[in-house]
Amino acid sequence: MCGIAGIVDFGSRVKVSQIEKMTHQIIHRGPDSGGHFVKNYVGLGIRRLKIIDLVTGDQPISNEDGSLTVIFNGEIYNYKHIREQLYQKGHALKTTSDTETIVHLYEDSGKDFLKKLNGMFALALWDEKNQRLLLARDHAGIKPLFYYHSGSKIIFGSEIKTILSIIPTPQIDPDSLFLYSYLGYVPTPKTIYKDIYQLPPGHTLTFSKAGLKIHQYYDLFSQSYAGTDNLDELLDTVVARQAIADVPVGLLLSGGLDSSILAYYLKRQNHDVKSFSISFANADYNEGHHAAQVSKILGTHHFDKSYSATDFLSDFPRIQKLMDQPFADPSLFPTYHVDQLASQHVKVALSGDGGDEIFAGYPTYLGHRFANYLPFVPRELSSLSHNLPPIKLPLFSSSYKFGDTLANFISGLGLSPTRRQLQWMVYFTTGQLAPPHFFQTSPIKELLFSNYPADSVKTAQLIDFQTYMRDAMLLKSDRSSMFNSLEVRVPYLDRDIISYAFTRHESFTSLFETKLPLRNLLKDKLPENIRRRPKKGFGLPLADWISGPLSNLVKSYVYRSAIRDYFPTQFVDSLFAKKRLRTLWMVFAFSFWHERWVQDRI
Repeated sequence: MCGIAGIVDFGSRVKVSQIEKMTHQIIHRGPDSGGHFVKNYVGLGIRRLKIIDLVTGDQPISNEDGSLTVIFNGEIYNYKHIREQLYQKGHALKTTSDTETIVHLYEDSGKDFLKKLNGMFALALWDEKNQRLLLARDHAGIKPLFYYHSGSKIIFGSEIKTILSIIPTPQIDPDSLFLYSYLGYVPTPKTIYKDIYQLPPGHTLTFSKAGLKIHQYYDLFSQSYAGTDNLDELLDTVVARQAIADVPVGLLLSGGLDSSILAYYLKRQNHDVKSFSISFANADYNEGHHAAQVSKILGTHHFDKSYSATDFLSDFPRIQKLMDQPFADPSLFPTYHVDQLASQHVKVALSGDGGDEIFAGYPTYLGHRFANYLPFVPRELSSLSHNLPPIKLPLFSSSYKFGDTLANFISGLGLSPTRRQLQWMVYFTTGQLAPPHFFQTSPIKELLFSNYPADSVKTAQLIDFQTYMRDAMLLKSDRSSMFNSLEVRVPYLDRDIISYAFTRHESFTSLFETKLPLRNLLKDKLPENIRRRPKKGFGLPLADWISGPLSNLVKSYVYRSAIRDYFPTQFVDSLFAKKRLRTLWMVFAFSFWHERWVQDRI
């Protein structure tokens, strides 16, 4: 796992100092070593976290004659198989790294080489003979890649801050800010800045004197699968290949279904597993005892750490310094903390991220099943639902408020499955319809016209895969782990598992239960209370903390004069009056980003 950065400028020579300045911004992604390739108008830079081939795997890496040079962030899980094929074709490989396979595979297959890679990655490859830069991002968007293009120049990097170290701070993009205010994140390919973009997952970008072209090489909607139909066998294979490393590998263990399954397979494969979780004093948010139970049953070496408002205040300055785009999911902070704990013991950790999107684990998916039977309910009932007393249902953990859940459910009735899912995912319109402009703004409007399946749950999964998963879940996972120099791998987003899941015809949910394939798989493997455990959101006890230990901090940021043009005082006053805590947090997250990454740079 690494951080990459670079410049191609056909109008002037690139300096080593420019590349070093860019890679200095992302030392946290790769504290073990650094390197660069600079030639005329091309500069590539790398910061490396050593995971595979600790001795000879430093980058950049070139082919035999030096005509191809690559920098690479990620892991190729099928690289050993590719290496054998390359040897048979006469290639001379001088390292045992997965990175070196890229340049030789490109020699053989051109841009089609990406279809042969199973892994997570963002890469940059300079083709000297064709005077062309190739950027590529993995199929799911597990690893980030940003770029800025102006005329004959392109600047790119694993994080936006690499680009900002070279160019003046761009203006805030109003459409991006609008979408952020409803989603809590900025959706791909946008960023919060004008003129800086994210390369979409499953795409390549080529840049030469002829210009810039973006091409899609992986299509989520056109999956084929020729592997085993035995999910137990498939998961065993995937976990085994994603646990390969030349350093210790651990597990982020929440005690939920997804991470518990990973723990089961790691132990079945006789790995010596170190597992990590955090605990909250508030029982509605605490998963520590669930993780401890799974650890005891399976025999992992478990580490748990309590998390409090004091820890938040301690983590806040570092996260503010490094988080170069506003992000309103409060679970970023406890995720950062558990990654910090894991990084003290291992360099690699497996995570259950992606399991909900791939195997239909969110309560909203059950909502689509119910919505098929309730096409219309008067929207007036939505506002009444906010006043309902707390109700505990077996479908939801207590961290989901039933009144808010019911209000959101009613707000989506009568909408198409695509609009309904997007409506249910908006950040602060609890029980209220998102404005028409939300559905008319790119890239949201493009989502409405894809060729979705007839099954509304499959449609919702595909919507989440293209929005919340890649731009919130995976962003959070990448930043919180790499801020701690920890590589996090996500087996549920293996290409084979995605193909398996999205080519199945059977439903993954019933009216009352999610993740049927995984729950059925766990029969006789883990106890029923784990197999039947409902989805539990991973977040902060905002109500307790905003009214208590974080009150002064939050108020000091949401009322700042520097953000009044974006979020007026009257708007913030109304949020406090209505106790709209999630929306307050969205404003708070924007303000603390704005202070460091806009005000401090003016």
